[in-house]
Amino acid sequence: MVSDAMAKDARDADAQATEGNGRAKSGDPAYRYLLHYNEKVRNGNGGAINDPWGIGVDVSGLEGMGLEEDVIGSITIPRLDETLPLLLNATTDHMAVGATVISGTSAPLGGQGDNCVIAAHRSVWHGLRMFRDIEDMELGDLLTIDTLWDSLTYRVVETKVISSDDADALRPQAGRDLVTLFTCHPYRHNYQRYLVICERVQEGGTQEVPRGIARLVVQAANPSDSPDLVMERWIRVGGLLMMLVMVTAGVVVLVGSSLRGRRGKVLAGHARGNGHAKGMGKGRPPARAGGSGD
Repeated sequence: MVSDAMAKDARDADAQATEGNGRAKSGDPAYRYLLHYNEKVRNGNGGAINDPWGIGVDVSGLEGMGLEEDVIGSITIPRLDETLPLLLNATTDHMAVGATVISGTSAPLGGQGDNCVIAAHRSVWHGLRMFRDIEDMELGDLLTIDTLWDSLTYRVVETKVISSDDADALRPQAGRDLVTLFTCHPYRHNYQRYLVICERVQEGGTQEVPRGIARLVVQAANPSDSPDLVMERWIRVGGLLMMLVMVTAGVVVLVGSSLRGRRGKVLAGHARGNGHAKGMGKGRPPARAGGSGD
């Protein structure tokens, strides 16, 4: 039997059926299924929470719901300079291509009492950095989830490290609309889990973050529980600085060579001018001394 809370969610969805990101919620079987699924998660009946590095993979039951390859949208995290595809279920195949919603936690629809736990690898996969730099995220940072129906913005309110078997840290919290980023910890290891807990905000705004070498230096200087990550960052900074030194040295050599070439041409021009003047002087008849012989 559908609860009052779910009925209210359904009515709100119908009222906003022409809004969001272009796909109508009203009558959409995938949206209806996920609403019902989220209600079960709130009531503690959403099934086991699937740690993708732990107990294995659960079946989604979303086949035929119109979600191509289980892609429900994308997640954009300015602090990490990443936009990743967002897929339902943290399977091995899904995690190879983007961020994933862990089975047993809320789907990313946004709602009081929801906690959508999103997992991604801690290392680079297929050119994507995934959640490698997750320790850089700070309180107040923003992230945006764009689904087939809505654009939802969340703000970081807490970060913490948990043990790999602490499923309670991933459960919904009454009255809060949460997204939790989830990955293995420390970097290159997986005996702990790193969480970034984010709460829904109505107006996201924009967020300025460092770019280029400034970003690399800030990252390298940040405290981290992952020594492998710190070393890797300083190696990148050192490599970039070496490249800058080499480029600067090359520019100096080119400029110096160009200036020497121009100076040589100027000196050669002066030398030719002086030689011509001397030649002209030798060809003149000598001046006669005194007055006329008359």
